[in-house]
Amino acid sequence: MFRLLLESLLEGLKDIRRKYVDSEMVPEDIFKKFETADPTSTKKYLDWMCRMYVQTPDRATHIADIIPIFDQQVERQLLKGSDADIGKYKDLDSMDTAVASKEGVKTKGEQHKEIKAGAEKVYEDDDLLIVSPETYEASCKYGAGTKWCTASMTRTHWDNYFRKGVKLYYIIDKKKNTKFAAAIIPEGEEYFDATDKAISFETLVKRLRIK
Repeated sequence: MFRLLLESLLEGLKDIRRKYVDSEMVPEDIFKKFETADPTSTKKYLDWMCRMYVQTPDRATHIADIIPIFDQQVERQLLKGSDADIGKYKDLDSMDTAVASKEGVKTKGEQHKEIKAGAEKVYEDDDLLIVSPETYEASCKYGAGTKWCTASMTRTHWDNYFRKGVKLYYIIDKKKNTKFAAAIIPEGEEYFDATDKAISFETLVKRLRIK
């Protein structure tokens, strides 16, 4: 079965070659350039690249450069549905517009990974998670649902704390879904509950039921 599939794919490539190279619409060296540029095992973009070359032969390099970017955006699901269908793009300019609209955009999964990378996991067991946020984004994620100024809509307070060298720890009781913050400052240590009310270390331990 696989052999038949492979033969079918190879025959498809031969058809594209006959259509464009044998007819002298696309030079051999350009065709090979497009083959190399197509990152897919089935060379599913090859026909499209040849068609674009026939339209704009002076932009062969750009055609070869844009396809790997397009394919990556499809793989990352930045381009979805009909936007991920190469057949939708009837000219190179429409492809350029679609790709440019997603440049620099991150998926939710990528954003989540960046946020996790912006926090140091200090401790975790079945009951507790203790993290030290190192970025404002991580502070907002792990401080969500609290009234801490370091996890507020504006990052002014976070920046002030960060500049002063304050080390923050967010203590999350996973079973009770409650949160506490510890701030290590030059003058000592401060502790807060989720309402941003100052509490003692003893109160913190008691609420967390740490023996």
